[in-house]
Amino acid sequence: MTDIKPPEESDNSDSQIETDKDIQPDYPPPVNKLLTLADARELVQMPDFYGMGLRKKHAPDLIRMAIDTDLYDGDRETLAAWAPIHAWRALAMLDITEAIEPLIEGVFWWADEGDEWVINEMPLVFEHFGPMAIPALVEFLKPHQLNGITPRILAILCLRTIGLSYIGMAQGVANIFFRLLRDHHQDYHPLVNSILAVQVETIKPSETSDTVETLINKLLETEEIIPDVLFTGMAIVISEEVFSDEDDIDTDFFEAESPDLKLLSKKPVRRDKKKKRKQVAKSRRVNRKKKRRK
Repeated sequence: MTDIKPPEESDNSDSQIETDKDIQPDYPPPVNKLLTLADARELVQMPDFYGMGLRKKHAPDLIRMAIDTDLYDGDRETLAAWAPIHAWRALAMLDITEAIEPLIEGVFWWADEGDEWVINEMPLVFEHFGPMAIPALVEFLKPHQLNGITPRILAILCLRTIGLSYIGMAQGVANIFFRLLRDHHQDYHPLVNSILAVQVETIKPSETSDTVETLINKLLETEEIIPDVLFTGMAIVISEEVFSDEDDIDTDFFEAESPDLKLLSKKPVRRDKKKKRKQVAKSRRVNRKKKRRK
């Protein structure tokens, strides 16, 4: 295993510093340290936000920075453009749950533009916030909110990550997915319905399997679910479980692969959570074997 080394000091050339100063964002210390912290693509370990002096009392400015579109849309060759990413990571690591709704309302929409940083990191950020984020995520998914396709899918992925990361939460989250699919499928795009269906099929709500199967078959017949998305999504989840026999393989489906996007998942995992995930994966494998025998 390759040792993780601290990131090298960034090359703050005169032109880069000058460009960063041109933005002149109004952030007080110590939050302003994030404006010149690092290019997030080059980080190999999570910055020590606490060591930088950041505390929960800095929540208002951290939240403002995390949803600052002027910064986020800036030139990615300047350090200031990476400050919103550092800010939302700091909010997660400092467990500032008052950031939940501002991030949902201010950042999820960036996923509509295919922003991979948002799509990959928000589930990890919301894993840190935990079950407290569930009501706001569910509210965001309600049809009357008129939210876009990709932001809704992002909210589903955040809920899934929370459900699979906290003991006793998986079935409750699966029940939420089932009710949303049952009650609002006519209001959702088929892609959103398909993502919900994948979650219902793989996490398992308290509803009977016949009830779930009846609903999904009905939506397949009415073309309110996209078959390729449903079956491909299920195949990916199943393959993840098949290869989770080794103790050192994580069973999380949506864990980011690139080093920079894995940073948030480097927080210490409670042993009871890790043991529970392994038990769930083992139980699913046993159930599939029983079904094959029948």
